[in-house]
Order: sequence, then C-alpha cells, then structure tokens
Amino acid sequence: MRAEKSVQAARKAVRDSTKKLRKKAAALDKETKKLTAKLTSASREKVAQAKNAEKARASASPKTTPTPNKVTAEAPISPSQTGAPRPRRTAQRPATKKSPQPASATLVELRERAKAQKLSGYSRLSKAALIAALESQPK
Repeated sequence: MRAEKSVQAARKAVRDSTKKLRKKAAALDKETKKLTAKLTSASREKVAQAKNAEKARASASPKTTPTPNKVTAEAPISPSQTGAPRPRRTAQRPATKKSPQPASATLVELRERAKAQKLSGYSRLSKAALIAALESQPK
C-alpha cells in the first residue's frame, strides 16, 4: 500500500514537471520565433539603408565637366583633389625561411600508422605517446 502511494506520487510529480517543461518549451519557441522575425526585419532594414547610402553617395559625387585644354604652370593635381580613389598599398612581407624539417604527423595519421602496425590500445594514446610507441616498434 505504501509503495503504491509512492509510485502514484512519483507519477504525479513526473506529469506536473512534464507540463511545466512543455509550457517552458512553448514559451521558448514563441520567443525564438519573435527574435527570428526581429532579426530578419533588422537585416532587411540594414540592407535597405546600405542601398540608400550607396545611392546617396553616387548622386553626391562631384560630376566633372570637360574643360578646354589650357596649358598652365600649375602644380599637378593629386588623386585626393580629383576625388579619384587612391591606389591601395600592399605591405611587402619579408621572405621567411622554411624549416628543413617536415611538418609533424597529425594524430589521425599516427593512429593510422599504429593500426597498420597492429599496436594495441593506440586509440587511447596521446600524440606524444603514439610517436614514442611507433618509434619503439621494430619495422
């Protein structure tokens, strides 16, 4: 009799917690949908703003009109004065010496070699332990 009451109480607790969890899941789902909609509209607004800014930049750029050819003794015009974009400068990196040693084998490669040599327990070994085990094995 006592055990039955305990079992019934446990089942009731499970039902109650299941109801609570379902309510929480529904609330989280609703919040997720709301946030997704908000994010979507914000990204659309940002795209629209970027397009409008690009149109404004294009319409605000100074229109150059052709001028008659005059020979003057003025200083040459720099790109910043004409509104033309400046050429990008790329940084030259000094040449680095490559190490004469080949890159060390990856853990996956070491495990494959250990499997080929039929080492037992190789999957649990660290990279350093695998290297040591492979070097100590006769070929």
